[in-house]
Amino acid sequence: MGEIYGAIVQKRILFFASLLWSAVLLGQQSTDATILGSITDATHAGISNAVVTITNVATSATTHLHTDSHGEYRTPPLRIGEYRVTVEAAGFKSFTEDRVQLAIGDVRKIDAALSPGQVSETVSVSASGAVLNTSDSTSGTVIGNDEIVELPLTSSNGRDYLQLALLSSGTAPAIAGVGISIGGQQGYNVAFLLDGIDNNAQFIRYSYGNQKEAIKPSVDAISQFKVVTNGYSAEYGRSSSGVVSVSIKSGTNKVHGTAYEFIRNDALDATPFFATKTPYTRNNFGASVGLPILRDRLFAFGDFELLRLTQSATSRDTLPTAAERTGCFPGPVYDPATYSGGTRTAFPIVTAATATALCPVGSYQIPQGRIDSIAAKLVQVYPVPATGGALNYNYVASANQAPVKFDFRIDSILSDKQNLFFRWSTQNQHYPATITLPQYNGVDYTNVQPTNDYGHSFAVGYDRIWLSTLISSVRAGWNYLNSVASSANTLNLNAALGFKGADTEIPGGLVASTVTGFTGLGGGGKGNITSTETRQISGDLTWAHGAHNFKFGVQQYWLQTNFVSAQQSEGTLSFTGGYTRQNNTVTASQYGPFADFLLGLPASGNLSNIEVVTDRQPLTHFFVLDDWRINRRLTLNAGLRYELNRPLLDKYNQLANDNLELIGSPLLVLAGANGSSRTSRSTINPDHTQLAPRIGVAYSLPGDKTVIRGAYGIFYSNAQQPGGMQSLQINPPFHLQIALSNSPTATAPALTLQGGFPANSLSLANAANVLTVSDDTQGRWPRAQQWNVNVQRELPGNILFEVGYAGNSLNGAWMQYDANQAPPEAGTTNNNRPFRTLAVTGTPYTITLADILRIGKIGYSHYNSLQARLEKRYASGFSLLASYSYAKTISLGENQSGGVQDLRNIQADRSVSSQDITHHITGSAVYDLPFGHRRKLGSSWNRYANAALGGWSVDPIVSYSTGLPFNLTVNGNPSNSGQGSLDGNNDRPNLNPADSNFNAAVNPATGKPTRNRTQWFNTNAFVANAPYTFGNVGRNTLRAADFVNLDLALHKRFKITGRVSTQLRLEGFNVANHNNLAAPNAAVGTATFGQVTSSASTSARELQAGVKVLF
Repeated sequence: MGEIYGAIVQKRILFFASLLWSAVLLGQQSTDATILGSITDATHAGISNAVVTITNVATSATTHLHTDSHGEYRTPPLRIGEYRVTVEAAGFKSFTEDRVQLAIGDVRKIDAALSPGQVSETVSVSASGAVLNTSDSTSGTVIGNDEIVELPLTSSNGRDYLQLALLSSGTAPAIAGVGISIGGQQGYNVAFLLDGIDNNAQFIRYSYGNQKEAIKPSVDAISQFKVVTNGYSAEYGRSSSGVVSVSIKSGTNKVHGTAYEFIRNDALDATPFFATKTPYTRNNFGASVGLPILRDRLFAFGDFELLRLTQSATSRDTLPTAAERTGCFPGPVYDPATYSGGTRTAFPIVTAATATALCPVGSYQIPQGRIDSIAAKLVQVYPVPATGGALNYNYVASANQAPVKFDFRIDSILSDKQNLFFRWSTQNQHYPATITLPQYNGVDYTNVQPTNDYGHSFAVGYDRIWLSTLISSVRAGWNYLNSVASSANTLNLNAALGFKGADTEIPGGLVASTVTGFTGLGGGGKGNITSTETRQISGDLTWAHGAHNFKFGVQQYWLQTNFVSAQQSEGTLSFTGGYTRQNNTVTASQYGPFADFLLGLPASGNLSNIEVVTDRQPLTHFFVLDDWRINRRLTLNAGLRYELNRPLLDKYNQLANDNLELIGSPLLVLAGANGSSRTSRSTINPDHTQLAPRIGVAYSLPGDKTVIRGAYGIFYSNAQQPGGMQSLQINPPFHLQIALSNSPTATAPALTLQGGFPANSLSLANAANVLTVSDDTQGRWPRAQQWNVNVQRELPGNILFEVGYAGNSLNGAWMQYDANQAPPEAGTTNNNRPFRTLAVTGTPYTITLADILRIGKIGYSHYNSLQARLEKRYASGFSLLASYSYAKTISLGENQSGGVQDLRNIQADRSVSSQDITHHITGSAVYDLPFGHRRKLGSSWNRYANAALGGWSVDPIVSYSTGLPFNLTVNGNPSNSGQGSLDGNNDRPNLNPADSNFNAAVNPATGKPTRNRTQWFNTNAFVANAPYTFGNVGRNTLRAADFVNLDLALHKRFKITGRVSTQLRLEGFNVANHNNLAAPNAAVGTATFGQVTSSASTSARELQAGVKVLF
């Protein structure tokens, strides 16, 4: 395995090297900054040929420019940091502006009005801390290095810089658990850049913390990052919502760095709100150093970070009682063998003559001879809980982690006209899967699949000044990610149990038994292997011509995904209680699903063979933009982007598209069937019309303290893969996945636990009820329009205040739903589907169909918001960033696996988005308390007083947001439409006509108050939808609890020598120990319906101690 991996990496490095040599006059999506301005005399006439010198204070790198005939100048891309700007012209005094701080993406305007005099005379000024954006219409927030390293950070995988992205207005946590949401859209629509290089994971199953980034750098390696939320220029693509651009630190002329360790353990943590405290120890340690290799010319920076996490995870399970394991239930369950005339007879009631200590009088007993032999073996796996009811068993299991991260960067100043950099980043992680039940006889019957991930990222960039008005840049990069999830079992459990029809040849795996209302067993598969690559080369040429600054660029990407999955090769079975209810017009009782399980009568089941994906996709993007300084107050930003996104190809042409866009029956279109053209190889037509015009304006009012800005643009979503089971490779003849469903009225069910799946179910000759995938044959990508208008004002104290309106409209979003949904009517679901057969092209076989997973581009979202920001960048020991958003998001289709309740009335699923947050407030500060040496108070204290009371800093993060909407469902699919089997959506309930006030403060049926953990809403207001109908309750009708949180860091710095100091830190998360409740159980008819049984993303109060050495 190591030799194969080494060969792959060697091959990729050679390819990467070839990219560099071929990159002539190409460039980047900038993580740098620019300075521009006008040099005038006392009459405001432009001074031509004035010498403008830009000096990087840290590296002494110097850039010399001459103003043009209008007195204008513009720098090439500059590394972020502190600069000094000097202007000299014959017959005039020199001008110098110091302490010019440049952040990512800054377009800093520095004008100078020179006074007559000698060049040797100098007029000096210091730059203002507040930076009005007078030349750019982009909306966004820069998180500086002081905030990154000082504010409290924590996550399951160590400190995570992306938590600070939520301090920007217009952002929110992504509900899919991947990245962040910007502008009300899902996390996969956000683009990530690292040193100007694409940093997007192409496959959302990449399991390292479910992160969207290909590589997540260490906090101490990041110089700063910028969250761009609206109106970004034409050089940015692969995003319809926003961009997060991160810059790694560089070396300087002074050796600088850190060494640190952060420690957390359960001793100082508060008791969890819904579980017992479990052992937890985390050591997060690392170091970074930047240094000169050749002073003023060659610099290096490197860092490493390790995390050693020893923890136990608590699972809250609902397990059958000792009596229920034997088929004894306190309430009625009905015998499916007695079905006649639409009803069933209850199993025998226990009498005094037959009662036992385990099964008392009045219980209902399934005869022992009726219990399925495989079910009888599997119930032995369950521990016996002490009580009955929901969530009656807690299990604590080990979930240790040990991720490793490295970064290394070289910066070379080849001359005052040429710069070069190289970066390598890597991360490795073992990501354990939490075992929810104890092992039985030394075997894990939950079939968890721990994951091992590793990734590499290389980047190189070269900037060249050809003329003072002509600058080129080149960037090339390569990201490689590999993820392996494998079953922890090595036994053929299906064979040992006698379960038939599923794979028993490959060790590991167990048929997945999902029992509604109870903790299930098995995982259904053996795992998967995923590797993705993004190779890229990009470049731009900048030409300054008078008041215009033109930029031309091209970006080329080669995306590749290799994926092997055996996730359903062991089979999955679903038990819902449909067989043991009194009749088919009532909802199954809370005991029914487990009674079905004991009888071995599933409602449905899935089985597949191994899926192999070898996706390839080239993307070619072009852009041109013009920043036109119409006058000293008005700047127009105009640009046009063209994205040529070719459809996905398979390396071996193993693509088949279930084409539903033809009249009549679906047609299976095979890749390559019509030759070797790119279109026929992909089965999807390319879209050549993806133009993205963008325009913005910035106008500075007289007084130069207020700027009015606005922008509009068109943007296209990125190419991220939705996951393996949505691939066109899943279709026959290359792959088979069958979905069998049982009718509770059938006297001889097609699928039972004892009988397993029918023999040879996965051969084309015998395949029945096959799941297929249908992709929209039109290759257009999701298209968003963005717009914003805002006002920036510089307030006293170098404080920036911004308020404005921002919105976007996303159309043609990818949306997953069952295009072969059965109508709500009696009978077997699969027999009721509109499409029943499909001829397998190129074979003599015709198969019967089950679900058709449609990847349609019919989703949309509309976002409107009022946004405000108050910011003071770090200076004199203080920084402040406060943001507020008042927003509403309406959507159809939550994400790529959203689904709809009723295929024939899709618009009924239009509602507020599950991502909709009405009010979102965040605030953060870095504050050095004014006590001690070199501070306002206590500068003359003796060393003992200063050691005790001086050098302290406090850094809070406070956040508040209104509750997220959530969706109500009904278990068991009363509509009989097949909901939930593929698209993850269920029937919704009906409003109770006798009590429809779901927001009532008191439940009239129980007399108990609502809006608490035991009853979040009036549960009496909802009833299960009648059989063979859909519910009338809309999507996302209710909202969860509001979110409130305070994190706080307290630290003190001790000086050791002149340039070396030690910092002691104490950080608290959820300091107020506020229980942020998760959404309640939303499934009508379950024992915990309406109850809140867990907390949201925050835990109970946690404390973290740390020590840093800074030099």
